[in-house]
Amino acid sequence: MNKLATNIKFFREQEALTQKELADKLGVSRSVVAKWENETVSPDLETLITLSKYFQVSLDHLVGLPYFQNEMLLELNQIYKTNDESNIKLFGVVDYLYKNTKLQECLLKFIELPLKDRRIIEKIFNVAVDEFCKRK
Repeated sequence: MNKLATNIKFFREQEALTQKELADKLGVSRSVVAKWENETVSPDLETLITLSKYFQVSLDHLVGLPYFQNEMLLELNQIYKTNDESNIKLFGVVDYLYKNTKLQECLLKFIELPLKDRRIIEKIFNVAVDEFCKRK
């Protein structure tokens, strides 16, 4: 799946919208949204701009350009240079993911799941981690 299709689906699900609800907001049919997400067709430039405004992300981010990814890496590097404890913890998580490719692969599959399934897995994960922490 290309980044644009993945991102449209991801941002739609982050907003807890069905394809029909997003279609209604954009003035298109549900089948058009489905075609975007299945890579059958791509939105035109005007629609891409509308989508980026609606989801409050840049066009670069929406279409998954490497430039956005590089910007994110630079921002993470800046965060790492600060002494804010929460930022340092976040960088630790990113560093852990970077070093553990199996977990990366698992998380990539995870983010492709429907929002409902992801929420169930998140609850299971939280309970499991809490239980292991209690044992220590």
